[in-house]
Amino acid sequence: AQQPWCPFGKGCRDFFCNRAHPEQRRSPCSNVTECCDPKCRSLHVVFSLPSGDTVASNKLSRTIGKVAAIGEKLEGRRAERVIALCPEGSACSLKDQCGLLHEACQT
Repeated sequence: AQQPWCPFGKGCRDFFCNRAHPEQRRSPCSNVTECCDPKCRSLHVVFSLPSGDTVASNKLSRTIGKVAAIGEKLEGRRAERVIALCPEGSACSLKDQCGLLHEACQT
C-alpha cells in the first residue's frame, strides 16, 4: 500500500511526518542530536516549551537534556519530563552535562 501524500507537500517541516512528500522537500537532518547550526537547511526536531513557545533543536547547544529529548521523540515516546530551557543559560556550570535545554549554540 502506498503512503498518502502529505497535505503540506514540499513545505512540510515536520521532522517525523511519515506521509509521502515530493523530492523537493527538505530532508531530516542526519546529525540532529549534534546539529547546532541555526542556518542548517535540513529539518530538525521542534520542542514545545512550558511557556507555549517552540524551539528547533538546531538552535540549542548539545546537552544531555537535548540528546535525551530527541532520543525519546525518535523512539516515539512521549517525554515524561518537562522539556525546559535552563534558567542559568550560558552561565550554567553543568554545560553539556545539563539535563535541560540550552539556547544559543556555543561553538
